Amino acid sequence: MTNLLAKLRARSLSGDRGAATVEYGLGAVLAGMTVVAALTLFGGDASTW
Repeated sequence: MTNLLAKLRARSLSGDRGAATVEYGLGAVLAGMTVVAALTLFGGDASTW
Protein backbone atom coordinates (compact mmCIF):
# COMPACT_ATOMS: atom_id res chain seq x y z
CA MET A 1 0.00 0.00 0.00
CA THR A 2 2.79 2.42 0.88
CA ASN A 3 4.57 1.56 -2.36
CA LEU A 4 1.40 2.33 -4.34
CA LEU A 5 0.99 5.70 -2.62
CA ALA A 6 4.64 6.54 -3.30
CA LYS A 7 4.22 5.71 -6.98
CA LEU A 8 1.05 7.79 -7.28
CA ARG A 9 2.69 10.73 -5.52
CA ALA A 10 5.76 10.53 -7.77
CA ARG A 11 3.59 10.32 -10.88
CA SER A 12 1.38 13.28 -9.95
CA LEU A 13 4.30 15.57 -9.09
CA SER A 14 6.49 14.76 -12.08
CA GLY A 15 6.98 16.87 -15.16
CA ASP A 16 4.68 19.63 -16.29
CA ARG A 17 1.71 18.39 -14.30
CA GLY A 18 3.61 18.98 -11.07
CA ALA A 19 4.57 22.48 -12.14
CA ALA A 20 0.98 23.26 -13.10
CA THR A 21 -0.25 21.93 -9.77
CA VAL A 22 2.17 24.18 -7.91
CA GLU A 23 1.15 27.18 -10.01
CA TYR A 24 -2.55 26.58 -9.37
CA GLY A 25 -1.81 26.16 -5.67
CA LEU A 26 0.11 29.42 -5.52
CA GLY A 27 -2.69 31.16 -7.42
CA ALA A 28 -5.25 29.86 -4.94
CA VAL A 29 -3.13 31.05 -2.01
CA LEU A 30 -2.72 34.48 -3.59
CA ALA A 31 -6.46 34.76 -4.22
CA GLY A 32 -7.18 33.75 -0.64
CA MET A 33 -4.73 36.29 0.73
CA THR A 34 -6.31 38.98 -1.45
CA VAL A 35 -9.78 38.19 -0.12
CA VAL A 36 -8.56 38.22 3.48
CA ALA A 37 -6.75 41.53 2.94
CA ALA A 38 -9.80 43.11 1.32
CA LEU A 39 -12.09 41.94 4.10
CA THR A 40 -9.64 43.21 6.70
CA LEU A 41 -9.33 46.63 5.07
CA PHE A 42 -12.96 47.13 4.07
CA GLY A 43 -14.75 44.83 6.49
CA GLY A 44 -15.80 47.59 8.85
CA ASP A 45 -17.09 49.75 6.00
CA ALA A 46 -19.01 46.90 4.41
CA SER A 47 -20.98 46.23 7.57
CA THR A 48 -22.45 49.76 7.54
CA TRP A 49 -23.88 49.60 3.99
